[in-house]
Amino acid sequence: MTLSSTAAEQILIGWFGSPIKDVQYVLGFQTPKGRVLALDRRASVTRIWFLPPMRPLEGVTYIGHARNDNLNGLLKSLNSAVARRAEIESEAALRAFLAWYSILAPHVLFIDYENEDFPPAVLTDGGYRLPTNWDEILWAAITVGRPNTFHVFRHGDASLHEARFRWSMLRMSLQQRGPSGHKIIRTDLFKRMDPTEKGAVNYFLGLVLCKLFAASLLDAPWTVHLDVFRNWLRPGLLSGRSRPDMVAQSRFNGAWHAFECKGRASAPGEEEKRKAKAQAQRLVSVGGARCQLHIGCITSFRNDTIQFYWRDPEPENGRGMELPETPVIWRAYYEPFYRAYRSASTEADKLAKATDGFVRMSDLDISLAVHPKIEEHLNEENWTAARLAAGDLQKEFEETGYQPDGLKVAAGGSWSNRADDSEL
Repeated sequence: MTLSSTAAEQILIGWFGSPIKDVQYVLGFQTPKGRVLALDRRASVTRIWFLPPMRPLEGVTYIGHARNDNLNGLLKSLNSAVARRAEIESEAALRAFLAWYSILAPHVLFIDYENEDFPPAVLTDGGYRLPTNWDEILWAAITVGRPNTFHVFRHGDASLHEARFRWSMLRMSLQQRGPSGHKIIRTDLFKRMDPTEKGAVNYFLGLVLCKLFAASLLDAPWTVHLDVFRNWLRPGLLSGRSRPDMVAQSRFNGAWHAFECKGRASAPGEEEKRKAKAQAQRLVSVGGARCQLHIGCITSFRNDTIQFYWRDPEPENGRGMELPETPVIWRAYYEPFYRAYRSASTEADKLAKATDGFVRMSDLDISLAVHPKIEEHLNEENWTAARLAAGDLQKEFEETGYQPDGLKVAAGGSWSNRADDSEL
């Protein structure tokens, strides 16, 4: 039985008390922790505007955003492209949604970062703070466009194993201090690893944060690791350490940028910053298009809290590496996520999905979704077609809560808790 908007009004008032906005078409509320939501009074069924992240809940369907001029003042964030809507079918589902949204929903996380020597039109130098959440971090981890890491993954479904490996690496190494914490810190288990193990994890975290920052601040979410190009380059060109790690393409103008990604346990010194930048400068072009930025990135920890530094001084003159733009790069980008999605879908009763499109990986407390217009290409393993289609669907992705590539990751509530070593 569908829950009417009139019935929902009484539940909302009983839950939050007096509304902060009470007009003909909108009834708005603020949670005790400052989050806002609003009921759409125009609809006969219960539809609620809210802010991400989203969490799969029984009886809750996430639908496209709809603007409303009454979403202003304290509610203006609900009228933006990042806001979401939920359609709720029962009183029990509404109470579960309100409990999650007002009490358990992951708080915004912050990563302190420093820009240095960027063109003023791109980024302003200085120290800043990036707001993010586990959904975005988990998405970044699975879409760095990196080939399978270990030889053991040559057998069986290598991309599925790779996806689980990356998310498990994050689970093992990073945590919040608790549900109300805003910083990301190292787990005790990570700190007890031997130096070789720490080095591997730190490098992986460097790739993840590079992806996260490129997507968030440079609008360049299409990241690909240089190892993807190995078969198209002369032997030895990708060997050694004097090369960048990744390239990223802008979703709007198609520009490419080169990145050298380093991860370390403590704050970097000037010599490390210089070396990171020098390696990024070795890349000249991708598919004949010259790289616009050559950025050295360093992910590190200060008092156990993760932080990020990147630098882009004027490039030096000279020849460097030229990469082809081969279709295989988009397979490396999409396949790990899609294999994990298909596996979770199969476990959820032969590709049956929840009404909101999410499928759940219970052991990792992660839910996954693929936009239908992208899934049709991924199902046919037409990775390049998926990339091209995503370029034409940016507005639709924004309105329905998908990332620029048509994928979506939702972290479960356990990701907001402090890690338990016995579980890890």
